[in-house]
Amino acid sequence: MAISFLENKSLHASATAKEFTDMVIEVVYPMLFEHIYELMERIVLLNETGQMEMMQSQLNLVTLALTAMRQKEKAELFPLILQLDLEQRQSGTCKPFKDTKTYYIKLLAFYQELKKSIDTYAQLENADDNLELISDSVYMLEKYIIGVQIMKEKHLFAKYKSCTGCKSLEDVK
Repeated sequence: MAISFLENKSLHASATAKEFTDMVIEVVYPMLFEHIYELMERIVLLNETGQMEMMQSQLNLVTLALTAMRQKEKAELFPLILQLDLEQRQSGTCKPFKDTKTYYIKLLAFYQELKKSIDTYAQLENADDNLELISDSVYMLEKYIIGVQIMKEKHLFAKYKSCTGCKSLEDVK
C-alpha cells in the first residue's frame, strides 16, 4: 500500500491534504520503520565485531532522526497544513517547513555515516555474506526516505508554503 502510494504520482496530486497527511503518518512512516527494524535484525546477524556495533549505533541515530521528523510533522507541520487547507491560504512563514527540512538533512547525514560503515565492513576479509542483503536494504531504504520527502515537498508542502527563497529538497540530496 505505501509503496504503491509512493509510486502513484497521480494519486499524490489528487489526494486531499487530510488524505495525504493521514497516508504519510499511518502508512508511509510505519513502512519506513518496518524496513529499519528488518535492517537492524540483519545487522545483529553479523559476526560480533566493533563494526557491527558501529552500524547498530548509526542505524539507531537514523531511527531517532526519522522519529523526530515524523513527530515534528505530526504535531506541528501537518496540523498547520490542514488549517491552511481549510482557510485556503499559504503560510506566512517558512519556519515549520524549514524545521522539517532540517530533520531531513540530519537524517541524510546519519545515513551517509551508516553507508560508510557498511563500506568499511565490506573491505574486511571476514565480511559476512549477510552484508550484501544489508547493503541492498540500506540503499533501498535511503531511496524510500528521499522519495517520501520529495513527494511531500512537491505534492503537499509546495501548495502551502509561500517562501520562494527556500531550496528544493531535491537540491539537498
